[in-house]
Amino acid sequence: WGVCVAREHTSGFEPFYSRGKMQIIRSLWQGKLELSKDMAEVIFQCPTCNACSEA
Repeated sequence: WGVCVAREHTSGFEPFYSRGKMQIIRSLWQGKLELSKDMAEVIFQCPTCNACSEA
């Protein structure tokens, strides 16, 4: 907690920060989910602060 600033602005809803995005991407890759416009918006919503790569 506390690494991804997107979490602070999305009420902590996990798909909006890195761990949740990776779970969505993994499920897409495994064929468990189908890509939709709403899902793509969640995946690509990122402040590009790079805090996740510095942790």
